[in-house]
Amino acid sequence: MKDKNTKKIANNFGLHLIDSQGNRIPLASLPVIIGRGEQNDVNLDDETVSFNHARIYYYELAEAVCIEDLGSLNGLLIENKPTRKNILQDGDQIRIGSISLTFRDTGYIPPNPL
Repeated sequence: MKDKNTKKIANNFGLHLIDSQGNRIPLASLPVIIGRGEQNDVNLDDETVSFNHARIYYYELAEAVCIEDLGSLNGLLIENKPTRKNILQDGDQIRIGSISLTFRDTGYIPPNPL
């Protein structure tokens, strides 16, 4: 698994995912595309993960961070329940293919620079 986010952020700042080995994947800006494809913001090198599997984004109407399945073959689960789109809460367990991730929201995420 590798993270293509190149922005440096403090260890306890903003949004991040934690994999099953305890590795922290910072989400320095949204939206983030997760999948097996090399061009994704978060690349999960696993055959059960689709090329473009899921997207994490900020949904202004709900003022919340959301995740949605991008038509993946093996689906998206939040707290072991299948979903197509869902609001994420700190500590939510996400399963993308056979990969387990924990969503952490530890503070403010800065807007994208112009």
